[in-house]
Amino acid sequence: MSKSSLKNWLSLTYIISHFGIIVLVIWFRLTEKYDDSTMKSVLSVLSPLFTAYSIPMVVYIVNRRHKPDSGKKVGRIYAFTALFLSFLLILFLLAILIRQAITPDDIGSFVVFLGLGESLFGPYLVYLIGNLFDKPRDGDSTAESLRGLGVDR
Repeated sequence: MSKSSLKNWLSLTYIISHFGIIVLVIWFRLTEKYDDSTMKSVLSVLSPLFTAYSIPMVVYIVNRRHKPDSGKKVGRIYAFTALFLSFLLILFLLAILIRQAITPDDIGSFVVFLGLGESLFGPYLVYLIGNLFDKPRDGDSTAESLRGLGVDR
């Protein structure tokens, strides 16, 4: 798989799933599956995770709007691991969120499970994503964009 294909797949997967999860949480609130406290807790736990993963991807997409990425290849095991861990995180989050909507647990336990997901998957995904979406060099438009967002990679 080419590096740009993997970046594109991961970027689209994360952006669509993260905004989909946020919409799901809001829908659960509107349909009274979640109360205000639950919705606020979920969004406050998941927002930093989503932002950390999504910013490099959005910057990559925006900065590559007119030019293709290089034709570098990534190994199959690397591509599989990145995609597999990403889908596992999404499935884990969906399972926890849907379970809370169907069988509400106390808010403390619910937040612990969300935090567990971040702790289990976060370090691996940050490492994979950080290495796939290369650290920008000075003068690179990606570096300029990240500095404009207050992110110093």
